[in-house]
Order: sequence, then C-alpha cells, then structure tokens
Amino acid sequence: MCSALAPCHAQQTTATLLGTVTDSSGAAVPGAKVRVANTATNVKREAETGVEGNYSLPYLPSGNYQVTVSRDGFQAQQFDNVTLQVDQTARVDFTMRVGNVTETINVSAAAALLQTENASVGTVIDSGKIVDLPLNGRNFIQLAQLIPGVQAGTPGSITVRRGRGSVGQSDPAYGSTAASANGSRDTANRFYLDGIEQMDYDAMTYAFSPSVDSLAEFKVQTSTYSAEYGGAPGGQVNMITKGGTNAYHGTLWEFNRNDEFTQSYDAIAQRSVTSPRLNRNQFGANFGGPVFLPKVYHGKDKTFFFFNWESGYAAQGASPQYKIVPTQAQRDGDFSGLKDSKGNPITLKDPLNVGIANNQVPKSLLSPQTLAFLQFEPLPNTSNGVFNYVTAAASAVSWQKNFTGRVDHTLSSKDLISGRYVFNDTYESGTPIWGHDERNNLGRTQNVSASWTRTLRPTLVNEARGGWHRFNEAEVFGTTNDAAYDVVGKMGLPLVSRLPEEYGPPSITVSGPDGVYNMYDLQRQIGPRIRSNSISPFTNTLSWQKGRHFLKFGGELDYRGVTFGQARAPRGQFTFDGTYTGSAVADFLLGYVRSDNINPSHTNTDLYDYWYAGFVNDDWKITSRLTLTLGLRYDYFQRYKQKDDRFVNIQLKGFVVADTVTTKTSAYGRELLAPDRNNFGPRFGFAWRPPLSGESVIRGGYGIYYTPQISNAIFAMAEGAQATSGATVVGNIVGAPNAFFNDPFALAQTTGALNFAVSNDQNMKDSYIQQWNFNIQRKLPANVVLDVGYVGSKGTDLIVTYDDLNRPLQVVDPRTPGLPSLNARRPNQAYQRAVRADKSVGNSIYHSLQVKAERRLGSGLTFLTAYTFSKSISGPSDIGGQVGGGFYIGSPQDYYNMRSDRSVSGFDLTHRFVQTILYDIPFARGLHGASKLLLDGWQISTIMTYQSGFPAGVTYGTTFDTTGTGIGSRPDVVAGQNGNLPADQRTWKRWFNTAAFTPGPFGRFGTAPRTNAVRLPGTEIVDFSVHKSVRFKENRAFEFRTEFFNLLNHFNPDPQTVDLNIRSATFGSVGGGVQGITTRVIQLGAKLNF
Repeated sequence: MCSALAPCHAQQTTATLLGTVTDSSGAAVPGAKVRVANTATNVKREAETGVEGNYSLPYLPSGNYQVTVSRDGFQAQQFDNVTLQVDQTARVDFTMRVGNVTETINVSAAAALLQTENASVGTVIDSGKIVDLPLNGRNFIQLAQLIPGVQAGTPGSITVRRGRGSVGQSDPAYGSTAASANGSRDTANRFYLDGIEQMDYDAMTYAFSPSVDSLAEFKVQTSTYSAEYGGAPGGQVNMITKGGTNAYHGTLWEFNRNDEFTQSYDAIAQRSVTSPRLNRNQFGANFGGPVFLPKVYHGKDKTFFFFNWESGYAAQGASPQYKIVPTQAQRDGDFSGLKDSKGNPITLKDPLNVGIANNQVPKSLLSPQTLAFLQFEPLPNTSNGVFNYVTAAASAVSWQKNFTGRVDHTLSSKDLISGRYVFNDTYESGTPIWGHDERNNLGRTQNVSASWTRTLRPTLVNEARGGWHRFNEAEVFGTTNDAAYDVVGKMGLPLVSRLPEEYGPPSITVSGPDGVYNMYDLQRQIGPRIRSNSISPFTNTLSWQKGRHFLKFGGELDYRGVTFGQARAPRGQFTFDGTYTGSAVADFLLGYVRSDNINPSHTNTDLYDYWYAGFVNDDWKITSRLTLTLGLRYDYFQRYKQKDDRFVNIQLKGFVVADTVTTKTSAYGRELLAPDRNNFGPRFGFAWRPPLSGESVIRGGYGIYYTPQISNAIFAMAEGAQATSGATVVGNIVGAPNAFFNDPFALAQTTGALNFAVSNDQNMKDSYIQQWNFNIQRKLPANVVLDVGYVGSKGTDLIVTYDDLNRPLQVVDPRTPGLPSLNARRPNQAYQRAVRADKSVGNSIYHSLQVKAERRLGSGLTFLTAYTFSKSISGPSDIGGQVGGGFYIGSPQDYYNMRSDRSVSGFDLTHRFVQTILYDIPFARGLHGASKLLLDGWQISTIMTYQSGFPAGVTYGTTFDTTGTGIGSRPDVVAGQNGNLPADQRTWKRWFNTAAFTPGPFGRFGTAPRTNAVRLPGTEIVDFSVHKSVRFKENRAFEFRTEFFNLLNHFNPDPQTVDLNIRSATFGSVGGGVQGITTRVIQLGAKLNF
C-alpha cells in the first residue's frame, strides 16, 4: 500500500501545484514542460504534462513562484507571482497559443484563491498574521484559535494547566494556551514542526511554544483531511520554520510589558486596584541567507541557512485573593456561630460522646495532627462577606530559551534536502499563594527534522522524511529539600515519604455543610517528578500524476518512548466533609477523617511502542470542474510495553473488576491489552465548480479518523506493579467516625504488592471519529473569499475514566441501620478498595454552522472573520486516560445508566466569533521628506473575540454519597426551574438561579445533569496594536509597536470564581460577590529588520 510501506500521521510541510495545459481549441497539450522557480531562492523544479495535458509538482516549499510552460510550436506562457501555502493544492491551468517557443506571454493572474481540489476544512495562517497580529504572550496557539471550529482549550484541562505556552505560560482559567476543534477533546490534537511531531504526552499538547519570528506559516486542519493524515481526530497543526534565501536578511527584536503600563479594576467592588507584579521581556534575533565560505563555497541558488534565537523572562504576579481559613476560636475548639449555606445555625453532633456541648469542643480533644498542620495555615486577616483571609501579593520569574537552525540544499535539479534542529528550555515558576507552595517545572525539548525530495520522473516524485523529538521534564516544589516545611513529618503521620525532595504538606479538603475552607497545599499534589517522552518517526510518500489521477502512496513507522519517575501520593490526601459532627471544620479539628489515601512508593516507568500506518489517496479530476478525493488509511497503534516487564492490570468483565494479570499471565503477553488491528479509515471528498455560478466551489467530504489511548492510564499499570506500600480508606458514610487523623490508615491493608493496581479494559478499542462537512465557497469583490458550511462529527469508543468499577452494585440508603461497610459490599472482595478503570464506551456528536470570510492581501488590508454556531453532546464523560479533562466536565455518577450522564459536552460553546484585521494606513504614501517620515508606515491590527460561556454542573463541593456506593452524587434539579437567569436578572451575587437546585434524597443519584446545569460567563476581548515602521534603506527598517491586550478593560470573570457548590454560602455568586479583577496590559515592542 505504501511506498517503503512504512504510519502516516506526519504532516505535509510543502505545497502542490497542478493544472492542465490545453491549446486554444481546448485540446490537451501533452509533453509540455512546466517549470517553477522560487523567487526567493531561484531553486527550480520541472514537470511534464501527460497525454491528457495534466501536470503536478508536489513537495514545493511554501513561498512565491514563477511558473512557466513551454512546448515546441507554442508560445511560452509565464505566471510571475504564484503564492503557495503549506499543505495547499493550487491549480494553475494554461491555454497555449500557436507560435514561436521563444516568445513568452506574461499572465497577470495568479493561483486561484478558491479551494478547488479537495474538501478538507482548514486555514493557513501566513507570516504576516504570525508576526504582525497582537498575540497575547507571543504564543502561536492563539493563531490557531482564529479560525472557525477551533476554540481555546477546556478550562482546567491538563492541556492548559501545564506551562507549555510562551515563557512558561499556562491558563487553567480560560484555556488560551491550548485548543480544541470541531467537537473533539483538547487532548485529541497533534502538533508538528516541519512535519515532525512535537508533543508533550503527559499534557497531550505541544511540548513548547516556538518563537513566532522563526515561523514562516502554519496550517490548522480540522475536518475531512486526506488519507495522508491520522493519529489525531481533532486539529492537525503544522508549523513551518523559515528558511534562508538568496539575500541575507535578519531581525532583532525586543518586547516588554510591565505593571507600570497596566491598569487593573475590580469590577465587582467597583474600584481601581493595584496591578499585580509584571515585567515580561522577550528578545531575540534571526538571520538567514545563502551559505558562503570565502574562497571555499558560495551557496547562491543552492544552499541556504536560517538561524533564530529568542529568550524571555517573565516576572509574573497574582492579585490578592480572598479565602476562608479556620478562625482562632475554631482552632481553640469554639464553633459557635457556625451556619450552613442558607444561613441556618449548625449545632454540632457528638458521635463518640466525648463531651461536645453547645458547639464547644474541649481543647484536649482536638487532633494533634490538625493543630500541627495549622501552624502552617494562616489566621484570618480581613473580613469581606464570608471571606476572612486575603493573600499577599506575590510573584515568580519564569523563563524560556529557544534556538532554531535550518539548512536547505539543492543537490541537483532532481534532488532537494533539508535539515533543521530546535533546542528549547522552558522554566515555569509557579506564583505562590500561601508561600512555599509553588510548583516549578523545567521542560527541555529537542526536535530534529530531515527530508529528501527526489524527482524520479517528470510525473513521479518521492519524499522521505525522518526526525527525532524528545521532551524532558523535571518538577519540584517550594517545599522540596526544605526541612522547615516537612509538614507531614511534623504532623507525625504514618507511611508518608521521608525523602527530603518530597517534603511538604498533605493535601487536605475541608468542605461540608458549613462551606469550603481553603487549606495550605502545594499547587500539585503528585511528585516531585522526572519524566520524558520521545518519538523517532520515518515517513515516505510517493506522488504520481497518472492521467486524470493524482495519486499518493505513503507510510510511516514511529518509535515512541515514555518515562516517568515519581511517587503518586507521597504526603497523603485527606477529606473532612462534616459527616460526623455536621461541620467539616469541626471534623477537621477533631481529626474525624471521612476518606484518605497515600501512595509513597517511588516508581519508574519506561514504556515504548511502535506506530504503523499506510495510505493511498487519489485526487481524481473527473472533469475540469469536478474533482473527487478517494482515500484509505490504515493505522495500527501498538500497545505500550514496560521495558522491565513490571506491569500489572486488573481485567474487567463488563463493568465489574475481575482478575489481576501480569506480563507472565496475560493472554496478551507483555502488552496486557488486546491489540486493535481494525483501524481502516476511508476518506471521500468532492470539489465542484458549478458552470453558471461564477467563481464558486461546492465541497463536501467524509472520513474516519483513529486515535490511540492517552499514555497516562498505561503508565499507571507500571506504577501499580511497583507500588508496594500505601493505603486507601473510606470512613463510615453515616454515624460515628472510624478513621482518625492520628492513625488514618489503620483500616486499610498497608503492606504487600498491587495496592494501587488500576484497570484498563483488556478489550479496549482505539477511539475513532467520523467527520463530515458540506461547504460553499465563493469569491467576492475585492479578493474576499467567503466560506459557509456545515461541519459535523461523531465520536465512538471514546475512552472514559471511572473512579471506581469495584463499587457496590446495589444503590441503598447509606443511613440504613446495620448496613455492611462499603468495602464489605464490593463485588470483588479481592480488592478492599476502589479500582480506577478506563473503558472505551464514550461517544459524542457535534453539529456546527461555520462561516469564514478572508481577504489575504490587497491594498494594505487583510482580514479573517470566523463565526461558529455549534452544539456538542457527549457521554458518559469528556475525558479518559486518567488525566484531568477540565474543571466543569463533571464525572459519571450512575455507571449502569450511562444515558443519565449524557450531556452537553463540558467544552461546548454555542457561539464563537473572532475578527482579525491588519491594515496598512495608506494616506501618506505620496508624501516626501519629514512629513513622509512622520506619517507613513503606520499599521493597525486587532483580534476581537466574543464567545458564549462554557456549561457547568452544580456540585456538593466534595464527594457526597447518597447511594452507599462511594460514588459522589449530584444535587437535584427543581421541577419547573431553569438554572440560567435572563441577562437582565444576573448579578455578581446571583449569576444563576440557585432556586433551581436542591440537595437530593438518600437512596438514589441526583437528577442534575453532568454539565449544562448552568452556563458560565462568556468572554469579550479586544486586543489591538499600533505599529510604526521607518524604512531608512531599501532593505532596512525599524519598527515600533504598542500592543493593548484587553483594550477595553472588559471584565471577563474567571470561571473558577463562579461558586457551583450548593453547600456554599456564596452559591451562585461570581467572586463571592466581593471581587472581580480585570486588567488591561500594554506591551511595547521594537524590531530592526535588515
């Protein structure tokens, strides 16, 4: 099937030029020579028309070309300015006139702006947009979010919590550092640099943000792309680095933003506030041209180099935050004044009859472990509504260093080779909240690309591409190796890690009828850790112009590796929810533990696998107006293996856990999971130009796209085989406590292997997405191209993570007298604990109207308008692979009624509108002298984004078991009530209708939906740039720009500040009704181009 029969998820890094040559009567002209020359490098390629007059020139680097056709007996014809973009298939047809071949006719028209050759949905972002638009943080991913069907990542997803953005930028609140496309999860994308994957497999996003000044352009494909592409059903994002030309060119730049030029405003308190610390510098240089070694070699027209360096440092602070901490009275045992979310007094229960009376607890009864922990928990320092503590202003310094080097060489008229190397270090320094709680992460990336394009015959061209990518990560905390912050040691907790690098506090949740208390904690509870992932891909693609058929055959072989060294829960996790006294904070002070777990074993994962794929694709030109695309792709994602075979899995029988297998006992050998070898993905598309419709194209397509499982769930099988200590305890659901802080793991088996083995369904299927679209494209006056289309997708066999497939099968009232313990009712008594599991049982459906209007270049005005109206529905979850999928996606509650967990997807956005404009102000072009110097060279640009809010569910704030299964329930929806309020009734203290929800009864699950019980606030952002260029020589210019981010200083509430906890006193409010800060940031930049 494939040339060299080697998986094909690699991206095209080049373009294809094709067309038909006819004479004035319309007859085909065979044997005509078609030559192209890159106007920047003068590198030439040649093809020849076949018997039907068709020609093709694949694997052309993006850029501007001169195209010439000639044949004996005809006048030569020449296009002087044909622009090709990455992964574009452009058609240029010729009509030749009889005459002398030495005569040349220059044709003014260039390649058509319409997409006439295929049905794929995507957009190319050119170099003008890359370097001139006001990109917040100079992060390339924002460019991908400019097109229809693409939006920011899911708030709280693992993709946006990692600092993979420019200069260590992360954005868990708004998701701006990631993207999702056309109803796919934001973990379903693939990112490529010059055709070589550059991914962080833990965060399932790009490994680093390259310097935008190193990029020539990139393309985002979102639907029905051809059989060449696979491995990801979401967005396929391919970035192309710049290359050298026949002229030496370079750029120096510096961008700075700091708090002296920011304006912050508290929109809820309606007062100006001091902006948080900010001093961010990004600076660098690039240079490229022909390779020249004096008296040795001159590479003009042949050998070119390009080098780019960028560094950045960002001192980033956070505004003070309001929180709730235990009062001094509570720390002394005085709980008078406790109230629930409705304002009703709470009277403490005394479940152990130890002498609690009138909400007073003798100090001698307070937990020594709790009191030791509270030495690190601050006391109240303010009073604002229900909040009694405000954090201090703090900041941290992140940095990034990026280097890119590239060489392109023409071996002969038939052979082109290219090589590129990138080195990147990104250090993400967490901003402390409590002090010594920050997460500091250093990510190092190396990425190598090499390609060889050979013209075998005028109609037969081969491209071979190989590379290597490695991402390494090391993460520590503010408490690492600091004995003063060995909190768990000072508490005297058993089983906790005693390694200095793992010093720190336990993770404590205090949430109950009296609300949520904020506990001193690290910004990440797992680790510290060291990890890496790598890929070594090789691809080969053969292109063949055979009459009316443009055929491609290809294949790829990838070797992937994943390593991980960490302790999963070295300091323990503890929950106090008020089950026993009626107050979460009282349970905490008394040490009445509702649930806990610890896993201090240090494990080392070393996984590897191979990906194989092959494809065949035929662009069949049936008529001059109709092209069909027919393709078939095969993917085989081999299951991971652990190099030392320390690998274990708990198998499943349906939705019940069964036996434990290792590499020696599994029916599937070292992989533990059954292979899935049925991944055949057909592709179909058409592009038709109706004869009477003017410059219009009607396009449509369908395809099936497969994706492998996220590796996190697999390395959990290696961790499970190595974790030989630890415990998980669930205390009594009602009545008296039976787990206590002084010996919190006494109820659990704490020795022996496999305490933390997980379950991956041994019959797991690879997920697949069906995509389809129907689109009408029309060229309008002023070179504006309008696209209006329907895009849909359906997900099948999506991976779903279940917190416990060893839950009791029968739903009961947990208050039932004499009810056996939770562990005693588990269906598999071999496991006296919850068993986390993954199954391929999820599904989704997505429908959208997508509109795009684009004007690329002309009279100084470029714009891109993108609008998406969509609905995405999924269930029973929006994430798998045992990773965090987002703050608001909810989780399954009734495993045996999956329909009840089918809901609007947690990343669904009903409306999204993005307007991008670049405008070179022309009024001073006719001036001269000082007036021209002052008034000429101005450019303005803007990115305006408007979108509706994400859906969210309402919660109890922590696991609240109403069914005796150990699975958290959701509240009930009040009949006849709508959770969303009309816009004119919303306030910051009552964003949604709190009367629409009520606690559910015991004995069943709640009726509130998994998501979309309410809608969170939407987003309105206008970023704007003013740019002045002064040209002081033909090829030298100085640029100064001022960029405004959130120009209008519009308050876009952080979705995390919307209180969705029905047991909270501020339920339904934004920022507790007391705080909502918005900031306008101004960035100054300068560039010297030479």
